[in-house]
Amino acid sequence: MGFLGSSLPDPATAVVEAVAVLPEWRGRGVGRRMMVEALQQARAAGRRRVALYVVEGNEPAVRLYRSLGFQVVRAQPLWWQRWLFGARRVLYMAAELRLSNGAELPQGG
Repeated sequence: MGFLGSSLPDPATAVVEAVAVLPEWRGRGVGRRMMVEALQQARAAGRRRVALYVVEGNEPAVRLYRSLGFQVVRAQPLWWQRWLFGARRVLYMAAELRLSNGAELPQGG
């Protein structure tokens, strides 16, 4: 169906390194379920934020990430993304696992 890889580069942050869903499973909530699980795992590990990169123009992924509380922090060129995907830029997106008032982000998908 799909896979998600992540890392814990520092005590405050978890990074989603890769998300992929097989074409025949797209649009069925697989990516959302994987991302919700990743957010829950990051929260359980004591992380305050989750970050990721997504190829600019991948609107289904950007919509998913925004719906889970991610915001675009910056856009940047990366030569290897262009080489692999023909993309000129990637978006660096991040989500805080606690809102500024201390309330947690929604848990469910």
